[in-house]
Amino acid sequence: MTFEQITTLLNEWREEAQRIQPDPGDAKDAARSKWQAFFNLWTRGRLDAPDRFNYLFRQAYTTGIIDFYQFVMIHGYIDAAESSDPEGRELLRDMPESVKVFRGTCSEELKRGILGPSWTLDRGAAEYFAFGTDDPGHRVVLSALVPKNDILAVFAIMLESEVLALVNAEDAAVIADAPTAAMDEYITKRDNYQKDLEE
Repeated sequence: MTFEQITTLLNEWREEAQRIQPDPGDAKDAARSKWQAFFNLWTRGRLDAPDRFNYLFRQAYTTGIIDFYQFVMIHGYIDAAESSDPEGRELLRDMPESVKVFRGTCSEELKRGILGPSWTLDRGAAEYFAFGTDDPGHRVVLSALVPKNDILAVFAIMLESEVLALVNAEDAAVIADAPTAAMDEYITKRDNYQKDLEE
């Protein structure tokens, strides 16, 4: 998608979420409205193109899973995501039985013992999400060796090389609490990708 197409899609999604819940009371209300907005756009045929579906699915997934019903519902989205991203499905099929994944987050998440599902195959991308944003808290990069069967989906068309994985906190380790050259390499790749979209 072009930069303009991405901007239009995000605006459409946000406007739909705002229509559903004009004044969300808390984070759960906000997450629920964003997932419902994703579902509404999907059922209206606005996400028929694989790149549109996968891009917005990723945006919605970062809002979090709010209850068991939603977890079951999201698995339906994951099935659709895999169907609409054949390259990602092929990449997952060809992965070894154990896969190294990375996640940029805060150290408090690891202490709580419940890790989010968004990981990446690219250490540089994980470092960017850990240290290249204004998110609060003590930022770290986690790494884990994940059984292939615990990887729910792979988004091959996403620049971040994102995977959705179920990772136990005891299987993850902090590998960095400051950026390395890997983040610089990712930023260069991201900037070049952005330029290509704008041309």
